Formats: sequence, structure tokens, C-alpha cells
Amino acid sequence: MIFIAVLVVIVFLRIFIFNIVVLDGEAMAPALESGDGMISSKVAYNRHGPQRYDIILLEATEQSECYYIKRVIGLPNEHIQITEGWC
Repeated sequence: MIFIAVLVVIVFLRIFIFNIVVLDGEAMAPALESGDGMISSKVAYNRHGPQRYDIILLEATEQSECYYIKRVIGLPNEHIQITEGWC
């Protein structure tokens, strides 16, 4: 009985509170590397939006289990200018 209750709580948390993802790619290296595991909150931005330098997951529209991981560098009403090339 306890096992079933714990399982129900874990499933509830996984569906409504957090995601568990494994990173595939080197886009965020050296902070995050391919194969690193990450737990992301689904409710972190309910009270306020992302802040500068937050790492966020964006759900890809093509595949429901695919996410893009990005770092916030600009906030609303700000402009980003690249002066010395992209790479």
C-alpha cells in the first residue's frame, strides 16, 4: 500500500511539478555538457518571469519529449547586439 502511495506521489510530481531531462549536445558547454542530467521546475515562473542568466527549457513544438536548453541574456524591451562575431 505504501509503495502505491509513493508511486502516485512521484507520478503527480513528475506530471505537474518538474521535468527530468538528459542533455544531448554541447551548446551550453562548459556549464552543461552532453549526457548531464537536469531537473527543471514547471512552476518556477508562475509568480515572475525568467531573469537574466537563468537557464530555461523550451519545449520543441515538433516533438513533445524534445526540449531546447537556453540561457536568458535579454529581457523584454532590451536589444542584443553582437559586435565581434557569433562564434
